[in-house]
Amino acid sequence: MQSEPDHSQDIKTAMETLGMNQPRLAEELGVDQGTVSKWINGKANPSGPVLKLVGRLLADHAASEAAQ
Repeated sequence: MQSEPDHSQDIKTAMETLGMNQPRLAEELGVDQGTVSKWINGKANPSGPVLKLVGRLLADHAASEAAQ
């Protein structure tokens, strides 16, 4: 059986790119700050829909940056 990929670095990179702290990212994603902390510390992984939402936030950010 294959283990789940660790998305902790992906979440950290997304937060840095978006200029968000844990509480802000949690608010944007509709999750608890403790959940974001678990993702960052590798104690849990975000679900597929949450990863898609992070991708959408990053895409919106990139589009906003490109428009400036």
